Amino acid sequence: MPEEEVLARIDWTIRHGYLRIIYQGKLPVLVFSPAGWAIERDAMADEIVRGFDAQLANGQLRPYAMEHLKDRNREMILQVLDKVLASGDNKYIPLLEDWSLVDCRKIRERIAEVIGRLTPCS
Repeated sequence: MPEEEVLARIDWTIRHGYLRIIYQGKLPVLVFSPAGWAIERDAMADEIVRGFDAQLANGQLRPYAMEHLKDRNREMILQVLDKVLASGDNKYIPLLEDWSLVDCRKIRERIAEVIGRLTPCS
């Protein structure tokens, strides 16, 4: 893509409130606005869930490597868990169990809630 087109797209996202410019010292830095972050957060959460699906489809054996989710943006992580819960699919339980071994207490508590709601009643 030509540089002019990239710059035009960046300008568009700033004008429409998806990105904003902040300064770190003398350097301008592009950051998401709240509206832009909401879109990006949802896209990232979808990408993580698709990664879960890929891990499960590849027949990868446990334990699942879930350390990459630790210390990520909490809002985004909670959105991932909401998406897993909304799927209603208990295939995610092994991933969730392994994830709960590596994350902080608050995320472990939410993971336990999701597992509990996905676990079929006997």
